Amino acid sequence: MDISFKLSFLRTLGISHYEIPYHFLETCLSYTENTTELEQWFTSSDALSFIGEEKVCIKDIIGTNHPLYENKSWIDAFLSTKKGEETIALYQKHPSYYFKDLKQLKQSPLIHNKPLEVFEIDQEYYIKGGNNRILLLKMLYFSELNHMKLEANEKHWKQTEVTAKIEEIDEKYSFYIQVNKIPAQKEILPLIFYLQKIGIQFKKIGKEDCHYQVSFANYSFEIQSLAELKQLFKNSFSLTTVTSKTELIDRLNQMIHAYTTIIPKLDLTNLFLELFPNFEKFKDYYLYAKDNDLKNILNRCNLTNLSYQNLFAYFEQIFLEGEKRNFENLFTNYQSFGELYEKVNSHTFTKSRIKQDTVLQDFIFTFNKMVNFLDNSYLPRTYEETVRHIINSDLQRQYHSLLPQLELEEKLKGQLGNLYKLRTILEHKDMLIPLCSKYKTAKGKVDQEKTYAHIEKVNLQKKQRNVAEKKDSLATLKKKKGLAKVFSKKQKESMESDLVKEQREKREIENNLLLTQKNTTINKNILENCLKELRVLLPEDVTFEYVESILQEKDLSIAILYKKITDIELQLHTIKASEKLEYLKKRAIGYGLSLEDNLQEKKYF
Repeated sequence: MDISFKLSFLRTLGISHYEIPYHFLETCLSYTENTTELEQWFTSSDALSFIGEEKVCIKDIIGTNHPLYENKSWIDAFLSTKKGEETIALYQKHPSYYFKDLKQLKQSPLIHNKPLEVFEIDQEYYIKGGNNRILLLKMLYFSELNHMKLEANEKHWKQTEVTAKIEEIDEKYSFYIQVNKIPAQKEILPLIFYLQKIGIQFKKIGKEDCHYQVSFANYSFEIQSLAELKQLFKNSFSLTTVTSKTELIDRLNQMIHAYTTIIPKLDLTNLFLELFPNFEKFKDYYLYAKDNDLKNILNRCNLTNLSYQNLFAYFEQIFLEGEKRNFENLFTNYQSFGELYEKVNSHTFTKSRIKQDTVLQDFIFTFNKMVNFLDNSYLPRTYEETVRHIINSDLQRQYHSLLPQLELEEKLKGQLGNLYKLRTILEHKDMLIPLCSKYKTAKGKVDQEKTYAHIEKVNLQKKQRNVAEKKDSLATLKKKKGLAKVFSKKQKESMESDLVKEQREKREIENNLLLTQKNTTINKNILENCLKELRVLLPEDVTFEYVESILQEKDLSIAILYKKITDIELQLHTIKASEKLEYLKKRAIGYGLSLEDNLQEKKYF
């Protein structure tokens, strides 16, 4: 791809490929990589997403959905455009199209039939259509920013003057663009996705976030708020229209299937539980009834006043009655399992003691029956194994009660580690500021040299082809004889002159490449030395980017920082969750158990 025309255009803007301002090297982000599948699905549907003309500043366009340009620097994307030369020619012929027509709400189709199109996600824009034109505008916008910066430095402008000029440039490069946008209330997306999946159709009819025409079967109506959409979601599980027990069973099976498979994937579990409180228990009660002749149980259910709350209370009653009967049969001689547990803990855990103690044997016999009732897949083979499982149950209970403290301790340790890094950075602030500046400058130069090298390699390949072609043509002329030789003499001299010129330009490009490689090596050495100096001051996981972000913060108080460190250290000393865990592990080993292994087993109580 010949990019010399585009490079020539950039030179007219005052941009040399030997010295590219950093704005041009910013990355054109990928729409598919920086948005969710749900957001992509929503914006790709003209029926769902809001589509309208909005005034958008070119600086707020941060990426594209075009695979040829995504994840490249903006200048590389511009140089890669297939219609770049045509777009530049049209701009030079019709500049008013960009700075007059594109600024109007109703735009003329004389130059382009299609308007500029973008996706909007969280007030950030990605190019949907018009990549060539927007990339050209990016080059114009960046070049004006660069000229403004140079002028501001030369004339020593005040910050207020710089800010006013930037606002003026931003306004100049703000155009009316067709926008496909998602609602600010992100909860709308998964709700509509689910409802469309079950056959309810939506069509956007207003600018508001949740203003849709809804249709299903032979019904059609409007919703105008998220609350109405949530109610529609709740109504999709309604039991009021159920007319038979078979239909009720099908509806409940669908509801539980949605709760266990679809709802979690759409991150709607919290909303579902808000609409249907204690549904996890309801699911367990329903499955219990299903295992105990559901149709017969539902014969006593009144279908005339059916609701989730009434059905929940009914299934809960069925479950509790069944559990009561089962446990009354198992514990005729004992008041509660807690009493049994105290009996086994009051005896020393030895095989001989179990054999001698009739009370303990009686307990273990009852325990065996209960374990067999709760889970038919497990039945202890020996008394000793049974007691080991009881002790393991106690260890598990203590461990699970300790988990929140362990998580808090890990979180506090992470916070403390970050505060230690922050303290070290602030203590070495005077040394780190010039070091960061040196690193950033060298890194920018390395990136620039990489772009220069790429451009020069393309130019070199072109020159090499030109030299080879001219050598071949010259050799052909030299072979001519007689009259033809006389007539070709002038042509030969011209070609020899062109060949010398092409060879000289080729050597210049080769020299530029060598200089670029030399500069790259120098700047990479600077980067390595900067990193070595940083490692002397800070741990391995601290980067220059993190240091810069901290140094840019204002009003960082050392006193507040030390207070935070002291508070967290004191809190860690109070929690001691790790020490408690070690104690539990030692206790497990004392009983011949491994805490980690036993935690993988099933919990029975």
